[in-house]
Amino acid sequence: MTRARLVQNAFSSGEIDPRLFGRNDFQRFKTGLAECRGFIPLVQGGFTRAPGTERRGETRNNSPARRIPFSFAQNDAVELEFTDSVMRVWRYGDLVMDGGSPFELATPFEEDDLPNLDWAQDGDVIYLVDGRNPMQKLSRAALDDWSIADVALDRGPFRIANLDETKTVQVEYLTGGAVEYWQAEESLTNGDRRQYGSNIYIYRGTQTDFTGGFVDGHCGTRGPTHTSGTKTYEMADTSGGGLIVEVRWEFDVVTEGEGTVRLIGSGDPFDAEMVGGLMLIEPVDFEDVPVWVGNDSKRNGKLVLYADNIYRHTAGSDSGVNPPTHVGGTRMTDGNSETKYQWISGLRGIVRITSFTDANEVEADQVLPVPRPCFDSATYLWSEGAWSDKYGYPAAVELHERRLFAAATPSDPRTVWGSQQGDFEDFLVGDAADAPLGYTLATDGQKNRILWLATGRRGLFIGSLGEVYRAYSSSQNEAIGPTTFATEIVAPDGASEARPIAAFGDPIYPVRGGGRVQEVKYSFEVDGAVPRDLSLPSRHLAASPIEQIEWQGAPGKLAWMRRADGLLLVLLYEPEQEVLGWAPVPVAGGFVEDITVSPAADGTRDVVTLTVLRTLDGGTVRTVEQLADNEAALLGGAGVEEFNHLYCASIYEGAATSSLSVPHLANETVTAWTDGGDFPGLTVAGDGTVTLPGAVTRATVGLFDDSHEVETLPLQAVRRDGDQRGRPMRLHSGVGAVLHRTAGGQIAAVARDFGQAPREGGWIGMVPEAFDADGGEAWSGAARLDVTTLATLDLRLRIRPQGGRPLTVLALVSEVEGEGV
Repeated sequence: MTRARLVQNAFSSGEIDPRLFGRNDFQRFKTGLAECRGFIPLVQGGFTRAPGTERRGETRNNSPARRIPFSFAQNDAVELEFTDSVMRVWRYGDLVMDGGSPFELATPFEEDDLPNLDWAQDGDVIYLVDGRNPMQKLSRAALDDWSIADVALDRGPFRIANLDETKTVQVEYLTGGAVEYWQAEESLTNGDRRQYGSNIYIYRGTQTDFTGGFVDGHCGTRGPTHTSGTKTYEMADTSGGGLIVEVRWEFDVVTEGEGTVRLIGSGDPFDAEMVGGLMLIEPVDFEDVPVWVGNDSKRNGKLVLYADNIYRHTAGSDSGVNPPTHVGGTRMTDGNSETKYQWISGLRGIVRITSFTDANEVEADQVLPVPRPCFDSATYLWSEGAWSDKYGYPAAVELHERRLFAAATPSDPRTVWGSQQGDFEDFLVGDAADAPLGYTLATDGQKNRILWLATGRRGLFIGSLGEVYRAYSSSQNEAIGPTTFATEIVAPDGASEARPIAAFGDPIYPVRGGGRVQEVKYSFEVDGAVPRDLSLPSRHLAASPIEQIEWQGAPGKLAWMRRADGLLLVLLYEPEQEVLGWAPVPVAGGFVEDITVSPAADGTRDVVTLTVLRTLDGGTVRTVEQLADNEAALLGGAGVEEFNHLYCASIYEGAATSSLSVPHLANETVTAWTDGGDFPGLTVAGDGTVTLPGAVTRATVGLFDDSHEVETLPLQAVRRDGDQRGRPMRLHSGVGAVLHRTAGGQIAAVARDFGQAPREGGWIGMVPEAFDADGGEAWSGAARLDVTTLATLDLRLRIRPQGGRPLTVLALVSEVEGEGV
């Protein structure tokens, strides 16, 4: 029998898949563990106890909740709690109050909508979608002053245009028929209708020099301009004699560009579901609207077309030498002839349908002025709004390159829409580089719906059920736009519905089914984005699908995940150091329902908040719990008493006392970690009082999770004739452990022989008894631990925590002996 000393000074790969236990040549086998339950691998190589949680409260009425981070700046953040039809606001662990009660805001999101919520934030505004409700705009005016409303989308987006020439639409004013334009000194009869500007007026007579009453006559030299009621206009009589003419006009209705119109269809273009939705209307021909020509004699009131805009000539002896180019109001284009033009419309009009008469008649309000040719003749060039009660609403949203992108309505599950650059509520598609856009992903037969959108360093990533795409600009020096939008498939295995994270600028997400976690990363070798499986070393931890992933960037680089069975997972990911380590983190019997990460009040670290379903004192509650920040205590910047490894805990700090109040843990068995030591197995009274053996000034009282433990991979010595596996070996003279800031813990050897139950040796304390006392101090350095075992074919070490005591292991050194070692 010979001996060997086996050293493992890196555990940064965390818990690895049992299917890799035979791969002792695999790098992550050398730095991995068979079990890392309730511990977190460290980038420096060791492992430490996972943080506990501090209870901050419960969800509203203990109802299922979805929390959304709202971060205006690194030192200005809140979390929004959505429950059934109500939103509350949490700021740094406390509810924002409105008087003596928590602030609450009614929302359209019902309980079934909460898992589907997606959002994109811009400053004090956050856009929310869920696939069922219209896109919502949530705005913050103050911590206790929020408002939510449907986004006012009056400019699209729209579905593909109708091309069936038998289905036409013609627009008409509700006043019935066309109205002639006002002409100076035209002879009129009481009741005649004339248009002036965008309004229609009814002539009510003329009176000369304030005598004779209002009778039929000429309408004077100045047109009416009022917008309600009846008004009399005074002006000089041009016939001479210094007489005064009074002309009376009654306002009738707004016409061009405003007001309600009637749409008359042919071929049944309308249905009742269109009420409330938008319609885009474009003319087919311009027979009565000639193209502008300079120095052409024009009768006042005639329409002209120039540069995709329609104008009305309102003053001047001719058309002038300069064409009109403005897109609103009236402007003089030629000072010599005093030529003026009023902008009427572009070549596309938008209406919102307000009422349904039958399949060939509806009424609508003009949102964008309808071109006059659509009044003169029918057109088949019309499009319905893409987002409506009829076609559904988007389920995914993201901000990218100063555009708001939205995707995945029930009717268009593979279409992405992008807003105007800098205007997140304009989706009227155009050709300009900054114009809104719409794009439908190509398909090879399958129509896998889009599940999420994620901005990245090299484009907009689009996750669908069957594949993941990268959207990018086909022009190297231009942003994504209507003419440069291009896509490529970067991962053919699809995505789950979980929102991705972008820890290092590239999306990380659970794949379809939630059984793996993947990162799409740029590769210089292929000059493109390629997927990388981050869960390969620990794929067993996704035996229950991963349903949520969130990123904590400081103080460590950790991805926190929630499985379908409520288990919390953590992934240490430091790609520059080639560190990738997984671990499960049970939370003392709790079922994790939601994870949120947002900056702490000082902006120096990220705070992880869990919504946990628990059974406490015989009842079901949903607690809001923050993961403890043990970094300062681990580095020695805070006292050992400030570690928290307990769950659903309350923290007391104040005058010395032995009686603490933890009413949320009434009738539960708890542990107290204090500046006076560790006190496990305490029972909380029915009134929430727990009594300690002695007085303390700081205490963390919470639930202890006795399932937490670490188990090494099989210890393997190098034999002279090759592999040791299949040959018996045993510990000879114990184990050396390098510890850091450790106040307690236990270690035992485990023999796992094939076909037999594991056999544990005796548990011994990791902090020598001479130093242990009550656990109130933490120790760093090398400790010799008298761990022994009988010979076995599979020898491992198992470590478990004690109460609330901190435990960090940096290295394990085992002296083993075996035949041929």
